[in-house]
Amino acid sequence: MVAETGQLEQYYTVLADHIEEVRRMQHDILHHLRVMNGYAQAGDYGRLKEYLEVLVERMPDLDRQYYCADHAANILLKYYGEKARDAGIRFDCDAQIPVDLPCSPVDLCTVLGNVLQNALEACERQEPGERRYISLLAWMVGPNLTMEIRNSYDGQVKMDGDRYVSIKEGGGRGLGLSSVRQAAGRCHGYCAVSRTREEFTVKIVLA
Repeated sequence: MVAETGQLEQYYTVLADHIEEVRRMQHDILHHLRVMNGYAQAGDYGRLKEYLEVLVERMPDLDRQYYCADHAANILLKYYGEKARDAGIRFDCDAQIPVDLPCSPVDLCTVLGNVLQNALEACERQEPGERRYISLLAWMVGPNLTMEIRNSYDGQVKMDGDRYVSIKEGGGRGLGLSSVRQAAGRCHGYCAVSRTREEFTVKIVLA
């Protein structure tokens, strides 16, 4: 429960930062409009153009990546997609996640956040120059949301019986996958994990 609470706090922070960014934009936009209107009224189109160029450069590009209709899921996908691309990891996403899912948005974000964080960390452990990628597919089958997340990795895993064990510094059990399984269970679904020597696959159904 402590680990899961920590994960939820992390996802809440991502969402809260996004909301605060939007609020700041809404607060400031009126001031910018007044300045630009003043330049236009005065016919000073040179300064208006310069002001617009600086404003556009500084505005956060919130809608550059639109992955799905569910707002919370879209924010997490955008967050991890940007982190992957910044690290030179290919990020492919086809997420047909609608609004108003029957499962809890907290459970959905717990699942998405954990599997994407695990995938990102696995790719980062690969040797430089190796092919690194994350692929996420999500689609509705009747009332059920099905997700399949595949990622490259270095082929190294640790097992405790049939459970995956974290190979991050400090060891410990695979708390990320444990949280995913618990969230899927609360949604009357399941989580299945498989792997080859080069690829890790997690399939999740939220019913």
